[in-house]
Amino acid sequence: MTGDTWSDADPSHNETASYPIAREAVAALAAYAPVPDEIGDHLIELATTTPDRALSQKCVQVGACYGSLAIRMKIRAMIGDRERGWLRLNALDALVFADTIEPEILKPFTAERIMRLGPAPATSATVLVCVHAPLEVAVALCERMAHSNADRSLPVLGTYFLHDRDPDAAQRILELLPEDHPARRICADEDELLPASVLDGLGDVKRQRWVHKWLRNRIAKREEA
Repeated sequence: MTGDTWSDADPSHNETASYPIAREAVAALAAYAPVPDEIGDHLIELATTTPDRALSQKCVQVGACYGSLAIRMKIRAMIGDRERGWLRLNALDALVFADTIEPEILKPFTAERIMRLGPAPATSATVLVCVHAPLEVAVALCERMAHSNADRSLPVLGTYFLHDRDPDAAQRILELLPEDHPARRICADEDELLPASVLDGLGDVKRQRWVHKWLRNRIAKREEA
């Protein structure tokens, strides 16, 4: 049923194909974890061919979370394939939310490479490293980015995810920000959202926007002009 192509989209309005039955079938595979490589390969094939972006996302999510290292390596390979378009970001985010990520998966995600990435993949890659890499590697990444003028919003994002692992290390990274900068409070135990302007002055504005997306439960939404 993962290949079911009944669509609930309205063709008269040129809506993009949407396959709810196939999405439910893919999601149900999680109950049979670990997913065999044969099924994992099928999910990757479906992810790269379906016009339903939500189905594609679900395929790489299930493959990353419940597949083998071999499947996760194939998902990582999608990230470097410029022909994949938005699927590259889906694949990267799927690895972020996997329970287990092996060192082989993380090896290419160095500070230098992440800082060369565009805003969307750079933010996702920062979270990937800060959630799954050894603590010293994640801390070193954030410290390196904190000294890069264009990338200074990225260590704010990284420390938010590092805080549960090592609050002291997270605080030391935040102290690399300008004194009294409001982003130093990103890990504070507060119920109130930080102002939408909290990332102002921290490098590239497009990067700030994607960091804001990741931290929308911590930073207030900007009012539309």
